[in-house]
Amino acid sequence: MKHKAILYGLVGVFIICLALTVAYKVKGAKSPDENVLLKVALYRTGTTHMAYCFALSPDGILEASYGERKNDNLKSSKFLYAVSEDKSIRLSQADFEYLTALFDEIENNAEMLEKEVVIWDGWEMLVYYNDTIYLINVESPLNFFPKLRDKLIEVSPIPVRLEHWE
Repeated sequence: MKHKAILYGLVGVFIICLALTVAYKVKGAKSPDENVLLKVALYRTGTTHMAYCFALSPDGILEASYGERKNDNLKSSKFLYAVSEDKSIRLSQADFEYLTALFDEIENNAEMLEKEVVIWDGWEMLVYYNDTIYLINVESPLNFFPKLRDKLIEVSPIPVRLEHWE
């Protein structure tokens, strides 16, 4: 009798866990990165230190983080670790439209960004937009680097320091 009670209890717990899992999936719960319209990583070449990550959501919220890069996979939600600064801000409609137009321009000129240019002791960006990652640096065509860098510095909720090695 005691074993039946334990068995019924375990079956009940299993059914509850199964029901909660199904309800969670049916509800369409999204991971935090599924709500991201675009991401930009700005970092020094040759090191994992001094990395900024910007994530823009469709509702105009810009999250800016500063820390150490874990890897080069900007699609990863764990792109940065040892984060020392992290803040969010709602962008003005004009800033949101400027950034999205710039990302559309980058996407429309993707073939020009396919040539890999190695830059030593400089800054470069990884851009994640529409499920594609683009590498943009000082040598990239059409001045994408300064346009994007300057706008992100302007609207960032955390200070962005782009000093050189001392």
